[in-house]
Amino acid sequence: MGILVFALLLHMFPLQAATPLSFEAASIKLNPELGPTSGGSCHGIDSPNTPLMERIPLGRCVFTRILGYHLVTYAYGLEDGPLPRNAMIEGVPDWFRKGIYDVNAKAEDTPTATRDQLLQMLRNLLVDRFKLRFHLQTKEVDGFSLVVDKSSPKFQLAKANSRRTLAVFPAKGAESGGTKNPPSFREIKAQKYSMANLVIFLAGFVGGPVVDKTGLEGDYDIDLKWDTENGPSLFTAIKEQLGLRLVPQKAPVEYLVIDSVERPTVN
Repeated sequence: MGILVFALLLHMFPLQAATPLSFEAASIKLNPELGPTSGGSCHGIDSPNTPLMERIPLGRCVFTRILGYHLVTYAYGLEDGPLPRNAMIEGVPDWFRKGIYDVNAKAEDTPTATRDQLLQMLRNLLVDRFKLRFHLQTKEVDGFSLVVDKSSPKFQLAKANSRRTLAVFPAKGAESGGTKNPPSFREIKAQKYSMANLVIFLAGFVGGPVVDKTGLEGDYDIDLKWDTENGPSLFTAIKEQLGLRLVPQKAPVEYLVIDSVERPTVN
């Protein structure tokens, strides 16, 4: 499959758009208050339906108490990368690693702006206001390929008119199916997810990149349960519940290396 396909690929996230997209209005403010950092998101018309997205107006990117460099990891898809986001970015200045910001940015056409368009606007905002410059560097790391096991896949194609959603249940004291599960229980409910979406998500649980080698096209509804202490393990659950298998392999991963970045003009 060559270079691992995930959110950093340049055909998905070009360094410079042919016609740069920009927000109609964007506010960036330092947040000096003491307390934990938080985060945020960009809410496009095609964004997955999550509680966080419901709190953000359509056509906006809203971040509250976010670390400066986490704006970069979000804008360039490192949140969904094959390694933890902090391991996917290098060359971060100390002030950018520790500075906390509030960002509220609005697209010109809020009802029709897609998530990809909002992400491109956010990337252009980082270039314009933070003077961000970077390059990509590829490294070989331990990872996995996702393949179909001997049996057929054990999940169904999603309905054409269904909406793409994702629910993750750490289940720490939570109820699932009327039964209280132990803190080690995990569950993923993905609706209208492709294998490309799934491998990106699985990478966050297996600690390395996952390459899709299933050959399965289309979008699927997936329900996966495992228990990190009592079993089944994630690897066993993928095999028994999905009819798929994770096979160890080396995989190339693209890292984002910051060449230069400046403190932004705040407003």
